[in-house]
Amino acid sequence: MDEDRFGSVAAFVAVARRLNFAAAARALGVNGATVSRRIRRLEEQVGARLLTRTTRRVALTEAGIAYLERCESVLAALEEADLTVAMLNDARPRGLLRVSLPVAFGRLHVAPLLPAFLERYPDLKLDVGLSDAMVDLVHHQIDVAVRIADLADSGLIARRLAPNRRLLCAAPAYLARHGTPAAPADLERHECLHYTPHSAVDVWHLTHADGTTAAVPVAGRLRADSGETIYLAALAGHGIVLTPEFLAHEALARGALVPVLDDWAPAPSAIYAIQPTRRLIPPKARVFVDFLAEQFAGTPAWARWRSR
Repeated sequence: MDEDRFGSVAAFVAVARRLNFAAAARALGVNGATVSRRIRRLEEQVGARLLTRTTRRVALTEAGIAYLERCESVLAALEEADLTVAMLNDARPRGLLRVSLPVAFGRLHVAPLLPAFLERYPDLKLDVGLSDAMVDLVHHQIDVAVRIADLADSGLIARRLAPNRRLLCAAPAYLARHGTPAAPADLERHECLHYTPHSAVDVWHLTHADGTTAAVPVAGRLRADSGETIYLAALAGHGIVLTPEFLAHEALARGALVPVLDDWAPAPSAIYAIQPTRRLIPPKARVFVDFLAEQFAGTPAWARWRSR
């Protein structure tokens, strides 16, 4: 592949991933006219229209969708070839590491660790995004993401970092006004603060210590796609919340929140570091995952609130 053809393919992939010529130009470090010229040349070479462009949007044609899949495979193979040589010549972690973190966990438990990581690896730069959305790692060129879930995508490399225990809790003032639930069914008569990151279904699925399960329809005046929003509402005495220990542990330790139905909890999940599937993992990604695993080894600090 000659240099001009490679530049045209790289421009096409950059636009196809972002569906925006200006964003693609910024990513490639060229101007928009250069990107447009390269894509016109590529369309002439392949004899087909790959993109449709109006004043408002850019879209892939059917031919463009098929061509993108092949081009991404070629670029991925080239990236892997470059990586192989780089790893043979110099295994030191270097370059830009793109990381995606969930908002609350990232802010509370990962962000404070980042200065130490950068000090340990002076040739690395970090680009960190915080979002509770399930970010497409390949599309957004993310090297490592931290996710709190049961991972359904088997195409990802996942390393378990820590358990994620969630529990029901409320402020003592709320329970003094409204009473303390004695069984899951009692929750239906309470103000329940509901977290809705990926689903609008207001049902809490709980399991007792003896294995009994319950699916409880819950209702309340506050629903949010932010775990911190409903946690703060619970702290202010506005209802019962189902929240992770990593968010509520300090309030639980000082008694600002107290457990409710302590023998009942949702199915356990875990906190993972995940990466796109690659036969060769870049040193920069490997050392970041190793660093997180080192920091969260053993019983995490947020799980020790009961012993304080």
